[in-house]
Amino acid sequence: MQNFYQQANEILNTFQNSLLKQDLERWLDLFEEEAVLEFPYAPEDFPKRLAGKAEIRAHVEGLPDLLKIDTFSSLNLFTDSNKSTIIAEYNCNGTATQTGKPYPQTYISVIELHDGKIKRFKDYWNPLIVLESVQS
Repeated sequence: MQNFYQQANEILNTFQNSLLKQDLERWLDLFEEEAVLEFPYAPEDFPKRLAGKAEIRAHVEGLPDLLKIDTFSSLNLFTDSNKSTIIAEYNCNGTATQTGKPYPQTYISVIELHDGKIKRFKDYWNPLIVLESVQS
């Protein structure tokens, strides 16, 4: 059986690779049915909280209309002593689909796991970069 750090690393790699390949089903399979996805710094007109796979699915299905993520890099991964939470720091580079502007984002994600699935994903990112990228 793999240790928690290995499991956390595998989940993050699958999370990122699925987004790069736009493999929605593989990405959604990482989440529990009642998972919560939160964006505390989301700007106005962007969701701040998605509850359950149906809401998460509806949101991520619209991602290709907003952004194309080309790369993820600089993964720093930390785990708690209770073996239930991952804190990940990473970067991505992409392009805003409608404007063609670059999307260079840094994320800090706090991810709670339960039985190997994501229970809660709290995603901190810079809203100014999002707005700069998607606005004409």
